[in-house]
Amino acid sequence: MRRETGARALVVAAALAHLVLVYSLVFGFLNPLFFEASRSHGQAGDFFGIYQAGVNVREGRSMYARVELGDRFTLSVPYYYFYRYPPPTALAFAPVSAWLRPWPAYWLWVALNEIFLMIAAVRVLGLRIGTLWQRATAASLWLFFTPFYLEQFMGQFSFSMGLLIAVMFSSLLRGERGDGALGGRGDPLPRLAMAAWIGSLALKSYTALFAVPLLVRRRWKTLAIGAAGTVLVVAPYYVARPGDLLYFLRINLRPFQEGAISGTFGFHALLKEISLAAFGEAGLRKIALGPADLAVANVPVTLAMVLVLGTALWVTWRSRAPLVEILCLWVLAFFLSYKEIWEYHYVMLLPVLTVLYLRRGSAFPLAVWIALALPTPYALYAGSYHAASGRWDLLPGLVHFASKSLPTSALFVWLALGLRRADRLAAAMPASARVLDIGSRQ
Repeated sequence: MRRETGARALVVAAALAHLVLVYSLVFGFLNPLFFEASRSHGQAGDFFGIYQAGVNVREGRSMYARVELGDRFTLSVPYYYFYRYPPPTALAFAPVSAWLRPWPAYWLWVALNEIFLMIAAVRVLGLRIGTLWQRATAASLWLFFTPFYLEQFMGQFSFSMGLLIAVMFSSLLRGERGDGALGGRGDPLPRLAMAAWIGSLALKSYTALFAVPLLVRRRWKTLAIGAAGTVLVVAPYYVARPGDLLYFLRINLRPFQEGAISGTFGFHALLKEISLAAFGEAGLRKIALGPADLAVANVPVTLAMVLVLGTALWVTWRSRAPLVEILCLWVLAFFLSYKEIWEYHYVMLLPVLTVLYLRRGSAFPLAVWIALALPTPYALYAGSYHAASGRWDLLPGLVHFASKSLPTSALFVWLALGLRRADRLAAAMPASARVLDIGSRQ
């Protein structure tokens, strides 16, 4: 009874702390703690970009039309960041932009995210893995996770991606047998997991990396269904506007720029800042590689990306771990290899942190989760940012880029080593003592 009371008190305290974040969305008193809340175009800047893309579709223009590129149209929003995502979100906002003005639409989106956050926290409490106290801790960290504040402030859709990943993971966990298996190699994912994966591919496409472990584990049906479903959702718009497909590929696959983007919090940016400091002006020189010219300072960054993705592939190839844990590894690999990780992106790690903490019962993922949940030390070094050049002083810049990326990197290493260690222990067990692993190799 005492344990239940303590767990309930922890969740209530987290909910009250979350209310502080909600009030700050209205009054802005926490904004100085966050780079984007202090230095972006303004609140709802990303949401307004999606809203404007919906207006563009409704008025017969390209959803990727941009005033700053010379496209002529009257803005329907006070300010915005350009749209760079697959078509479904903009298409969904075409009717929304006809029904609601920009600010009411934004606050409705904020309210919907709050509702889904509460549902997610309740679902975590009801999981059948981990102890009651662990589940209460996990639910509390869903409620008090400061990147979610930036998600709401900017009006982003990364939390929607996180929820789709959570639905996928939850469906995989429910489908597991006692040995963590999910059927034979050729079996498709459970229907709900399959639908969530297709939804995530159509929303932001980051989970395309999941195709690698599915390919390694010979999930041919899953790959075929995922590819076909995504094409059915995405392709019709691009068939009508093939030029938009070229723009989408160009803006999202463009080569690395020379310097780190000052407001990002990814491992990629941290390595680039270190590399630029080491090479100095020579780091800006280009190595001729045809259309993919590479700055000298980006060579170590590129090698690190190859190392991260190669490690994830090697572990996936060798491991017999449950698919849900392998997918957690690939989400972390995305965070370490993608070139632009903003603070709000870290909400996509919530399902990963939940699975690793509750399944493994280790304090390490919990420590990483707490580090990611707390605000960065931005307020302490904000004066070291030079808006004119878009650069930091060296030491504050390193602290800035490392504040979220180093804990994430440590979790990737911890999980990769843990998966391999578990495989070696399983291989050393006598055959008579092993749990059937026919499906865990899938």
